Amino acid sequence: GFVSKLDEFIHWLNEAMETTENWTPPKAETDSLKLYLETHLSFKLNVDSHCALKEAVVEEGRQLLELIVSHKSGLKDMLQMIASQWKELQRQIKRQHSWILRALDIIKAEILSTDVSAENEEGTGSPK
Repeated sequence: GFVSKLDEFIHWLNEAMETTENWTPPKAETDSLKLYLETHLSFKLNVDSHCALKEAVVEEGRQLLELIVSHKSGLKDMLQMIASQWKELQRQIKRQHSWILRALDIIKAEILSTDVSAENEEGTGSPK
């Protein structure tokens, strides 16, 4: 029923929010960034896959709010919390995405600069 769906979603939401608290920008090196990207994408997929459940819980909750008067405040607060935490999750994912792009830029710049210096060194090698 609704209550178990609500409980399941809130439990998941809390865990997802906790996960984002430990996020730090990735190191600008290919191996660790690759791993970081995989983690980022699987988290994003996990969040996206809970979108339908979130919509269902919010929609059902709204309908219940119109029917019941006594427990209105508690449910209303819960639905508002769900909405704001969901928004925060999306914001964290976007932030992590921008970190990844920044690290990629650094890696790209490093690759380009090492390519240039490698070309310069080849011409100056003294014969053995």
